[in-house]
Amino acid sequence: LSNDGDFIYVAAGTYSPTVTLSNGTTSDSKENTFEIRSNVHIIGGYAENAQAGDQPDAKLYPTILSGQLSAGKARHVVAITAPLADGKKVLLNGLTIKGGEAGGTGSVIINGASFSRAHGGGMIIGNTLAEIENCNIINNSTNNHAAGMYVTERAVLTIKNSNISGNTANIAASNGGGIWNDGSTIYIYNSTINGNRIGGVGG
Repeated sequence: LSNDGDFIYVAAGTYSPTVTLSNGTTSDSKENTFEIRSNVHIIGGYAENAQAGDQPDAKLYPTILSGQLSAGKARHVVAITAPLADGKKVLLNGLTIKGGEAGGTGSVIINGASFSRAHGGGMIIGNTLAEIENCNIINNSTNNHAAGMYVTERAVLTIKNSNISGNTANIAASNGGGIWNDGSTIYIYNSTINGNRIGGVGG
């Protein structure tokens, strides 16, 4: 449980989600995701035995959020659902987000916003203010659209010093390989969007 403004420091390792997306289907493990429900700062890249004052190094101590489950893959590795709040934002820093596979039908409604099961294998971000820095969104897939990231419902997203690559579609008609911006605003600085493969448009 976290509250707006909290800082969460994450040690190196590979983590898979075990909690169902808000209002999702609890009996379907593919609905498991790392859901960010409040405006917190999550910082990876720490040694397992980090001490107070240690600085993160995501290259030396990779912190991996993986969609690989014991049976299948999560539809979204990370879902940012924190509602818009004055002076608040979600910050992700020093994380690798990989191994998700979007697919299925319908949407989940959270805080009045619609989160499609069929979009955003790596990340789905809706109706929020978020910043992603020093992160890798890699090797995610989709059985529909938006393999890497799906940004929707008037979200405002800033991406800095990050890498979005190797995200692919499993069907020929897919659109939006790396990033799909649906009615939102995205600012991108000093980042790489490369090597994403899609069958339709918008690699």
